[in-house]
Amino acid sequence: MSDYYIRNNDVLQNMLGNIREIQSKGGIPKVTVKNERESRSDQQNNTMQMWFGDIARSTGNDRVYEAGRCKLRYFLPVMKGCTNAKNAVEIIEMLLDSRGYEYTCTVLGTSGVKSTRLLSIREFTEALEAMRMGEAEHYLRDPAQCGIEWR
Repeated sequence: MSDYYIRNNDVLQNMLGNIREIQSKGGIPKVTVKNERESRSDQQNNTMQMWFGDIARSTGNDRVYEAGRCKLRYFLPVMKGCTNAKNAVEIIEMLLDSRGYEYTCTVLGTSGVKSTRLLSIREFTEALEAMRMGEAEHYLRDPAQCGIEWR
């Protein structure tokens, strides 16, 4: 399932292409149209979630695991420099020490500990940029193709 924010004709054409692809496979696309204004934070979160899915499809790993892995690898370093996230960083580091990497990935992947929502828009952008570069081998989709402007 994809959400599209129709900001220009290119995004509209991408959406129509996905509808045609579903129909060609015998599926029935469901389309909901509403007027919605997204905040920059919403767009960043949508980008992050889209990329978690892209990475999980590429690796064959569970989406929750990949979300947690990416939060540890790209968001935790940014959180360490964020005064707003000091308590969350301490909790994440305690989990890593006491329960290990896999467990911590699962907790972060299910949002069991606040992480990304504690970041400012600038900090979130920094983490997303690191994720985009660090996970490039997974052919992350361009958010602009879906009408998402996350920077």
